[in-house]
Amino acid sequence: MSSTLSIWHAAPGALAVTIKPLRPFIPKPRLSLISPEEERDFAFQPDDTGLTAVIPEAAVEQLMRAGGTPGGAHLVLGVRALFEPGAPTRRWQWGIRLAQDGAALTGYGSNRISMPADAEGFVRSAVRAFPHKRTYGFEEWELSLQDAAQNPAAPGASWQTSQPLAACAGR
Repeated sequence: MSSTLSIWHAAPGALAVTIKPLRPFIPKPRLSLISPEEERDFAFQPDDTGLTAVIPEAAVEQLMRAGGTPGGAHLVLGVRALFEPGAPTRRWQWGIRLAQDGAALTGYGSNRISMPADAEGFVRSAVRAFPHKRTYGFEEWELSLQDAAQNPAAPGASWQTSQPLAACAGR
């Protein structure tokens, strides 16, 4: 199990989080908003691209107010992978896209460098392998939102530095 911290530039308004398998596996994603006051899940629904969860405007505003501050509101995305019978390898990988009004958002890694995305705006996860004699795997990402007007590369930018999630200390 591993964790990845990412910061996404957003604006006020609803947000769509889409997960797309890039190698054969059965994805079982879970998206939760975590804050000091509450924990709330957002359901994924299948669509033409993959599986999409919609975060309402009020939750996006709550996430943007936190701006990636430690202990503030953030999203935790867990992707459970089930081995797909007949898959050519035991490797699995997925892509993530955050979008508002149909436009993909720019995501930044903990090193404050933008994460490369494909033409559809999907950022690739690392390639993972199902453990020997196991038919499932898991990966977790922490997603924070930051106002699109802020430059994440600026000195003193208000978002947390790279640290693994407490529950996922190793990679």
